Amino acid sequence: MKKKRKSKRGFQVHTDLKRFMKFSVSGFFNMLFDIAILVILTEIVGLYYLISVIISFSTANISHFMINKNWGFKESEIHFNRGLLKFLSFGLLGIVLTTSSMWLLTSFLGIYYITSRVIVGIFVGTLSFILNSIFTFKIPITLFSFKKIS
Repeated sequence: MKKKRKSKRGFQVHTDLKRFMKFSVSGFFNMLFDIAILVILTEIVGLYYLISVIISFSTANISHFMINKNWGFKESEIHFNRGLLKFLSFGLLGIVLTTSSMWLLTSFLGIYYITSRVIVGIFVGTLSFILNSIFTFKIPITLFSFKKIS
């Protein structure tokens, strides 16, 4: 059952909002980790940016799962290996969306590749939260569902 707490203004704040915030904070730091790996592989190692983004996204995605399993979704009873497999499966969707969107924004529209990565990250991150909350961690979401307490 969802835990709710009464805020100072008389609304119930669902744990979904807290979970979304934890997922977002974790996602933000993993995105920085992702971008650092992307820059190192592209600028220093000399890999093509689309190859670099696959490697950086995959590495950050594994880190993101581990943080969320132990922090944002710690009440989930999903087995670690099964959860990681599902998380990485949605990560494959994320890689396809990230790579194709980066190509569109960078190669076709001429947007700097790091700016493209941030834009794409916001979209793919939100989709990832929704899919992983429901299917990986088996926790239905009712985001931003506030109910006035009489």
